[in-house]
Formats: sequence, structure tokens, C-alpha cells
Amino acid sequence: MNLVSHILKFVCTERAKSVQFAFFFKHSAFLADNINIYINSWLVAMEFVAHPRDLPLAITLIEDQPFPPTNEERAGFVGITYVTLRPFDNGRSVRITLEEIDPNFCVSGRIVWCNKESDGYHVAIEFPTKEECYCVRMIEQLSQIEHYRRQAKIDGRRLNYNEAAAEWIQKFAASFPAFSI
Repeated sequence: MNLVSHILKFVCTERAKSVQFAFFFKHSAFLADNINIYINSWLVAMEFVAHPRDLPLAITLIEDQPFPPTNEERAGFVGITYVTLRPFDNGRSVRITLEEIDPNFCVSGRIVWCNKESDGYHVAIEFPTKEECYCVRMIEQLSQIEHYRRQAKIDGRRLNYNEAAAEWIQKFAASFPAFSI
């Protein structure tokens, strides 16, 4: 079993399915079962949380911005994945808004990858500054709680936001990725 197979086995068995990883090694890229293996000059685990589809993101292209280079200290939560109807070029700068959770939420990020799938384009967006990463991580937790509340309603359970938050925190908060930049 090669190194990539060992990593895929670990990731698939040890982490929540809502989290995708990008591993940095040296010089080429692989894609297998929604787990992205990027080869670069060092090994760094970057985690992308899948944003719930029932809470639409607005993603708009903006003028490319300089982002800090990725380094060996960058590990943990760095961004989100999302399914959109349009493709985005890797490396392009985008602005993200999420009206349903916070009308004032607006951050800039960068497209890490974009893959055509049967249900649309799966994109990964990283947020390379500590401040933006922190804001996105907090908004994503709120999004996950709202998604949990909506799923409970579909299952016939009526939860207010505080009840849903308490249940989600008890069940999932410990496995939600932390970040370190």
C-alpha cells in the first residue's frame, strides 16, 4: 500500500465526512473519493468544511488579490467546499456572502479547486488570512446549526435555534475542525 493509500484510508476512517482534506507533498495532484491530495513541497493537512446546500452562498469574482503564500504552519480549517452551477478558475479571488445567516457577512477568498460533477461544480475556497478564516469558521458553524435545525424539521422535530445549537454542539462541535495559521 503506497503513502497516498494510507492517507486516504486514515482520512476516510478517522474524520467526519463533511470535512475534506488537501495534503501538500511535492509536485503533482490526485483526486479520489472527494479527498484531494495536492503534491507540493511539504506535508500540511488543510481542512475544508462542506457548506450546506440549503443555505445558498453568493460567490462573485473579484479582482485578483495577493494572498499570503501557503506555509508549513498552515493546518486545520482553511475554507469551505460548495456546489455551484458555474465553474471558477483555480487561483481566482472571490467574494462570499451569506444573506440567510448574516446579511453583513462578506469575505474574500481564493478558489483552490473546481471539479465538474453531475450535480454542478464542486469548488473549494480558502480564506488565507487569520481574520477571514476565523469569521468563515464561525459562520460555518452557524450554517451547520441552521442546517441541522432544518433537517430536524424534515424529520418531524421542531427545534428553535437555541435547541438546535445545543444539540449540534453536543453531537458535532468536538469534530468540527479547528484552524491554525
